[in-house]
Amino acid sequence: PIAVSSAAQACALGAAICAAAASKAYPDIFTAMQNMSGRNEKIYYPDPEKTAVYREIYQKYCAIAD
Repeated sequence: PIAVSSAAQACALGAAICAAAASKAYPDIFTAMQNMSGRNEKIYYPDPEKTAVYREIYQKYCAIAD
């Protein structure tokens, strides 16, 4: 699943979470994330019926990226 943050400045929040973990304000990044990140705006789940289509598109992406 992909969770979309409700934070207006999600990138800044991510940097603050990394800094809090690096400075040992929290024992690890996962604890910092759980304590500092607010709620998620929306959570998207992949559609299992579209797995073949996702795979085909991803293969095309990989071919272009090489």
